Amino acid sequence: MLTEDQRVDYYMGKKTKIYDTYKVSSDMIPKEKNDCKRDIINVINWQDHLSTSNFDNDGYWFKDFTQREGNIPLWENSKYNKKWFSFVWGDSLDPVDHPTLTKVRWINGGDENDNKCIWKIEQERHWGQMFLGCVDCIRKGNLGYFSRKKPMVGWRGATTGCERFWENRGLFVKTHGDNPYCDIGYNWITLDEWTFKPDELRFIRENLKPPQTLGQQLQYKYVVSIDGNDKASDLNWKLASNSLVLMKPPVVESWLMEGLLRPWVHYVPLADDFSDLNQKLMWAENNLDRCLQIIRNANMWMGQFLDYDREQRIMNKVMERFIDNVNIEIV
Repeated sequence: MLTEDQRVDYYMGKKTKIYDTYKVSSDMIPKEKNDCKRDIINVINWQDHLSTSNFDNDGYWFKDFTQREGNIPLWENSKYNKKWFSFVWGDSLDPVDHPTLTKVRWINGGDENDNKCIWKIEQERHWGQMFLGCVDCIRKGNLGYFSRKKPMVGWRGATTGCERFWENRGLFVKTHGDNPYCDIGYNWITLDEWTFKPDELRFIRENLKPPQTLGQQLQYKYVVSIDGNDKASDLNWKLASNSLVLMKPPVVESWLMEGLLRPWVHYVPLADDFSDLNQKLMWAENNLDRCLQIIRNANMWMGQFLDYDREQRIMNKVMERFIDNVNIEIV
């Protein structure tokens, strides 16, 4: 487990670690709640935007700064509650032109990452009901023993991914949709249907399957995690479960710090084209003790995110360091 300061340092982008002043257009400041849109830079401060509910856009990003761990002590300090800061909510991996709080960034993003500081954005989606529910089920012993689970792979997911869909979720179902060792399929079509060619849409519809509950997905020894628009939103709860996670080495990182996950330590790696899935299943069935150790390692990794007070302290330190170093002048 990383120390609090190690995690803070990990989340900070290179340019957010040193003091500088950035001139930012007033056009980026939302005048009303509907102006604060997904996947673009929004410039706000506590006093004008977060201290009232006027900008609460159904709580989707607003509560990441005002509720749970996001309700940080820093906001009570007059030195900080009027300071401007930039953030992006949503799944965007696009470059940003000045230091900005983001949910995700490329693991090997190079100079693109210099301006990106990871913040715990969209907490409910990634750290809410499914994640905490899975942890609770594990503690109560409601998910059964690993050795008694079905020796199959389970996966359900939406058709997210945009231009990356056919190299990830599309390719996986195309390759293993008829695999007798798999129970996999799409929950629903989230992309506009017109974005698919007729034969692609037909394939997707043929692979639509009913959604599964947490317990139904974890009836299998093996679960696959696959990137959507950015990261795989199910990775958080799957690493906290008592099923073995199989996935391609991550290319996107978030508050979970996917860039520090290690293959054969926290998960079993899959080839980029998923062609080795059966081979990895055979290995797992012949090495159940190794599988259990990998599951324990994954659970330990996720355990560092369960201490509410510690998470809030880390978020407070990230925001304090970010605002101290990133001086925004509105022009």
